[in-house]
Amino acid sequence: MNIKKIVDSIILLPIIWVFSGFLIFPNGSKIIVPIIILSIITNLVYYKNYKLKGNLKNPYLFVIIINIFIGSIMYYTIGFGSGEIRSYIAISLYLLLTNKTIIDKKNLTYLTLLAACISFFLLIYNVFTLEIPRGVQVFNPIPYANVLTIYAVVSLYLLLCRRSYLLFISYFLLLAGIFLTETRGAIIPVIIVSLLMIDTHLYKTNKLKPSYIGIMLTPLIIAMSLSYNQIEERINSTLVEIHKISNGDMTSSIGLRFQMWKSARYSFIKSPIYGLGDSHREVLIELNKEGLVDDSLVKFSPNHYHNQFIDKLVKTGIIGLISMLTLLLTPLIVAYKNKKESKSLIFYLTLLMAISCLTDVPINHPVVLMPFLLINYIFISDMWKCSNDDTSKPPH
Repeated sequence: MNIKKIVDSIILLPIIWVFSGFLIFPNGSKIIVPIIILSIITNLVYYKNYKLKGNLKNPYLFVIIINIFIGSIMYYTIGFGSGEIRSYIAISLYLLLTNKTIIDKKNLTYLTLLAACISFFLLIYNVFTLEIPRGVQVFNPIPYANVLTIYAVVSLYLLLCRRSYLLFISYFLLLAGIFLTETRGAIIPVIIVSLLMIDTHLYKTNKLKPSYIGIMLTPLIIAMSLSYNQIEERINSTLVEIHKISNGDMTSSIGLRFQMWKSARYSFIKSPIYGLGDSHREVLIELNKEGLVDDSLVKFSPNHYHNQFIDKLVKTGIIGLISMLTLLLTPLIVAYKNKKESKSLIFYLTLLMAISCLTDVPINHPVVLMPFLLINYIFISDMWKCSNDDTSKPPH
């Protein structure tokens, strides 16, 4: 029995849990906390050292710690998401107090396949056997679909680096799962980013030909075909909502989003620097009394504004928005500055998150935020190591 392999496996448990437990248990982001503690203790007992000073020099970790500081102050003053703070604290402690562990293409391939199989079969069973709309009942379908888009982009990146049936299957299953959730805020971003990744890859490898384009688009086409009924239903419901809006009815899902975004400009000026925090609902009621906000929006009483940038601006002001943008852009800056081989993946993940933020608040959800933080850190730090055959090269 190789004790070192067992220890390293325990240290990697939080990452394994992100690709598995997060997709099975609704409170997976809370269960990961004791798993991280176990991982840290195992590392300290076995290796008896950790590179705290060295890890603190990582600018991304520094930005995460800054977000903990800002979020904590706002939590005790105006109100701030406890799940978001918990995500920052848990991930930063794990990355600070564990030795840098090598994760190669093979490990990540198996992890994306694990996530793909778990999510796909869970959604298939829920949709076609239990007849649960959008495939999830105990989960919120929007963040569930958003986290699948992150895994899909990672699997496609690895697939474009080197052909692999496992990665092909992972990407296909993840896409099919996303379509089954009928989440427009996840479907549109993953399609845009996927097409951009494929087009860029074919252009760089001088294979921008119909035959190669067809091959590369095969998993996307098959996944969309198998999810035809769900996609058609979502398109029809979207057309109905658009028709309602054109007739002045703003009570549909899209209509309410437009109302939220419009109301934000009035709410923002109430506290532009520090934000309104939990009092944003009371401000919404005041705006309604002033005739600036419709009754339907007040009745809906939104927890958030279905746009991450607007939501941060209203609730946490310019300070919160800047800290969030720094969190999004730092991995990209670090990857390009240090000329990381994976800089293209960081770009695509950043683009994916930015598009997702236009219609929802993925950063507010630990199930999305934790994987995003971990995967970004893995690819911009020494935790990631390409295999000897150099996965950054295109397939021949």
